[in-house]
Amino acid sequence: MVNEITRREIEEFIYREAALLDERKYEEWMSLLAEDSYYWIPAGRANPDPNKEVSITYDNRDELAQRVARLLHPAAHCQMPASRTTHLITNIRIEELDSEHIQVYSNFAILESRSGNQRVFGGHCEHKLRRDRETWRINYKKVSLVNSDGVFNNLTFLF
Repeated sequence: MVNEITRREIEEFIYREAALLDERKYEEWMSLLAEDSYYWIPAGRANPDPNKEVSITYDNRDELAQRVARLLHPAAHCQMPASRTTHLITNIRIEELDSEHIQVYSNFAILESRSGNQRVFGGHCEHKLRRDRETWRINYKKVSLVNSDGVFNNLTFLF
């Protein structure tokens, strides 16, 4: 059973992650990730095995670091001008897996504005967090988009 102190701590962690992404503080966001973390956005409605099915993205920490470097590079044409986003997080549900691991489910809506165009993405998110000394680290993040079977033009931000 998750106590109220842990619940508030986890909720604040999830909100902080969203704020870092909105502020494009991607390198600081990377510090929230465990060394063995995975970031997955499945394609389609089913929950496929990311090693056997097509994914929008399925990155380990090193691959995410490369993605962040590309997004932040001054010559990144895909981010001229840079996307502005607002992450709205709601319906946070927390399950304690064991003394060091927590599973967090949430719903989200992300507004992206870039070059006079606005897009909205919605879906569900699953985080697996692991206690690392006095803080939590993201061991696994799965972003299930409501329209995951749709066509995506240039996803140039992190969910």
